[in-house]
Amino acid sequence: LLRAEMKHLQHSILSLPTSQQQLSSPSSSPVTMVVGSGGSGKSTLVATAISSCDEIKERFESIVWLSVGKHRCSFTLLNSILQQVSGKTLPEADLNACINIVK
Repeated sequence: LLRAEMKHLQHSILSLPTSQQQLSSPSSSPVTMVVGSGGSGKSTLVATAISSCDEIKERFESIVWLSVGKHRCSFTLLNSILQQVSGKTLPEADLNACINIVK
């Protein structure tokens, strides 16, 4: 069962849009989510799926990991994406700048 779930996840990741043109399509989403209870192995499943698939590693310039809990604010999530992609962070007052950089 785990191998089938990993293959399904790899297929979902490889189906993600990678170009600006694909991202602008109303039917595409640049996000894939794995949802489950804490401690159920979500991070391990995703890490294994990505690390065992050279096609995924070659296809994407960046892979961003976010933990989205009940109390995470948009700025915190956007700043986490910015930090992972560029190594930079912004003060909280610069939410609009963060949004523009992440786009």
